[in-house]
Amino acid sequence: MKAIGMPSLLGNLIAGIILKNSIDNADINFKSVRGLPDSWASDIITFGLVTIFLRGGLEIDLDLVKKAGKVAAKLTFFPGCSEALAVAIFSRWIFGMENFGLGLSMGFILAAVSPAVVVGAMFDLKQAGYGVKQNIPVIVVAAASFDDVVAISGFAMAISFAIDAGHSETDTKLVEGFHGPLTIIVGLILGIMCSYFNAQTRIWNTVWKRTAVVLFLGVFLAFGAKYLEHNWTVAHAHPIGASTGILAALIMAGCTAYHWEHGTGAISICGHNMATEEHDHKAAHQVEHNLHILWDLISQPLLFGVVGSYLDFRLISVETFGRAVLLVFCGLVFRTAAAYFATHGTDLTPKERLFIAFAWMPKATVQAALCGYPLYLINQVTLADGWKNEEEQEKYEKWGSDILATGVLAILMTAPAGLIFIQKIGPKWLEKYEPPEGGDETVAPGEVEALVAENGEAEGGEGSEEAGALVAKEEGPEEQL
Repeated sequence: MKAIGMPSLLGNLIAGIILKNSIDNADINFKSVRGLPDSWASDIITFGLVTIFLRGGLEIDLDLVKKAGKVAAKLTFFPGCSEALAVAIFSRWIFGMENFGLGLSMGFILAAVSPAVVVGAMFDLKQAGYGVKQNIPVIVVAAASFDDVVAISGFAMAISFAIDAGHSETDTKLVEGFHGPLTIIVGLILGIMCSYFNAQTRIWNTVWKRTAVVLFLGVFLAFGAKYLEHNWTVAHAHPIGASTGILAALIMAGCTAYHWEHGTGAISICGHNMATEEHDHKAAHQVEHNLHILWDLISQPLLFGVVGSYLDFRLISVETFGRAVLLVFCGLVFRTAAAYFATHGTDLTPKERLFIAFAWMPKATVQAALCGYPLYLINQVTLADGWKNEEEQEKYEKWGSDILATGVLAILMTAPAGLIFIQKIGPKWLEKYEPPEGGDETVAPGEVEALVAENGEAEGGEGSEEAGALVAKEEGPEEQL
């Protein structure tokens, strides 16, 4: 795909679609392709998300995230919630979905952006120098990191009220209601704790050791939380989900980078510090570079190949196709508008604000994972003979199929289009940083300007020493976000 100017990720997605829908390989008994168990496909998605979130966490400057905190927070909540509500309202008109809770569940499924697409594409823009002066990559990545948590938490609460799968007790609803806050709290605690383990640089004193420990702990957190999601219930509800572990991996990577850069986080054992307390401004970037290789060679092809293989066109009728396209479009209109107004009051230009709004278009992983779940719950009620009559059963089964088809089409519509938009329009709408003549081309201008603004000094003043440290952080095999 790179030979024709298209991102390789798009080729991975198309390969998965062809495998699923070709005559020889199609099999409706598998969610992905024939011969690939659903559990394996799910594990591939989890591993891919862990890889991209670890990369994002290692390259996020926590000081700059604090500066962009309000904008990132508004981008996390407003666009997704606006899209979810719009889908819930329009689904009643488009699909005749009388159950508002079920429509809201579909809304939160569609509201989740794909971090693997968005974060990966922002890495490419950052490497080329686009938007770094305004810290746009930092804002987008920080918000994308929590967007899926909000969407998955909203879905868990909405679906628990929409479909009674045989557990209608009040405590079940209560546990589902606390799923979102619990995910964030537990993720923060686990991530911060593990970052102190990684900060012991007398133990992790080489690049490969640091890469290994970060990757191992990230995988452990994600798959450990996933195991608990399937095997631990409280009042028939799942208090901990896979998103808890992925969020913990992101927090761990971000805090680990902070410890390495500032020489903090040392733990003393028998009077000996396990960390050197030296300021290493290159460590996080070096580890991220190694994870970048893992992403390019293994995680990305597998992740988007599997996501593409979830698109089964045999399950989509012509009528449903048109209705689903209309609903996805309606949701995107409200999401884009909300994202644009969420950046109101910033120093960004209208084109930069519009770019951020459209950058939230791509959908893939969450839709692939959740779009079939409402139909699964509906089938469980059918098996338990829990419907009032046959008419109610037929309505819910149709709505479940509509949600599945809409989720599939949302991926097909938005993932390639959103990716191409970011990579083709981004260089046109975002300002490119041009290093001063004779200067270091690896300088991260957004970070330096933020530092200078904070210290109130001109370039070359008292803040120059600290700025030089930030410059050193960006030196490496290649510049990444």
